[in-house]
Amino acid sequence: CLRLRPMTKIETSRRSRSCIEVHEGSKEFTVDSPLDGEYDFCYDHVFDTDATQESVYEVVGYPIIDDLFDGVNCCVIIYGLTGSGKVHTLMGKLPYEIERDEDHFEDESVTTNDLLSDEDAGITPRLIGDIFKCMENHPETVEFRISCSFVAIYLEKMYDLLEPQVGKTLFVNEDCNGVRIEGANEAYCFDESDVINLIHRSIACRSILGTRLNIDPKRSHTIFIINIEKKDLVTGSIQRSYLHLAKLAAFEVQSKGKGQSVQETKLVHKSFSALGNVIKSLTEGHAEAPYQESKLTCVLRDALGGNCKSTFIITASPSSYNI
Repeated sequence: CLRLRPMTKIETSRRSRSCIEVHEGSKEFTVDSPLDGEYDFCYDHVFDTDATQESVYEVVGYPIIDDLFDGVNCCVIIYGLTGSGKVHTLMGKLPYEIERDEDHFEDESVTTNDLLSDEDAGITPRLIGDIFKCMENHPETVEFRISCSFVAIYLEKMYDLLEPQVGKTLFVNEDCNGVRIEGANEAYCFDESDVINLIHRSIACRSILGTRLNIDPKRSHTIFIINIEKKDLVTGSIQRSYLHLAKLAAFEVQSKGKGQSVQETKLVHKSFSALGNVIKSLTEGHAEAPYQESKLTCVLRDALGGNCKSTFIITASPSSYNI
């Protein structure tokens, strides 16, 4: 999918124009490059600049709810240049940290679900709300256990965003239940407020980790993982599925970069190349895909191959200034 954001005041002040025309049907679009002429592209779905958060979720997020509860691993991967709307699309406006007793609500008619479906809420909070809503609709003979983890990948090293520790990096192992991130904290969540509070905590921890290790957040990948365990109390059968919500690092070539910035560019490029190689291998039907080429593809192994459903979203500006 492609999502276009509205042009900014800076772009319009530089007399740039919108050079992307979305055709009727929301699948095809034309890029009119000032230098190279016109190019036509076709995606599964194209969201124009006036697309709402809800309309994006209805196409990208909501359809995977049933798949998750049927045991299918699902993934939403979002990529774009700095300032193209990645965070807005994936997270959007998060509810403030929610107290269990909800004493902070001035209006008692306001519920957690109301906050999660705010018009500016992104894909993640909306998915969280619908996951717990779907759990409530299951019979009492079905028991659920929800756990979450949040990791960042920077310079091909992986860090825990729930409890970051300087000098502690994480490793990926595979067992009978799929890919496991060794050393990562896994927090069990009982309702939507637990998950939202975890995200707020991770954002704060990421800021602290970035300061201590001199990590540029724009040059790191972040992956939020929700593990859904579904147990039938009658038969004793257990079904597991994972939801990966990944925001990829921005990749902008720095012509005069030095030191760490050069290394950042090199390793970000390596991870993107590895992701491309894995997707190419899977689409061509090869028996084995090169997951081991980067930490990113190792973590996303269960989300890319086998019993899974993955969605890629590219965020972009339609401004001719950025073409």
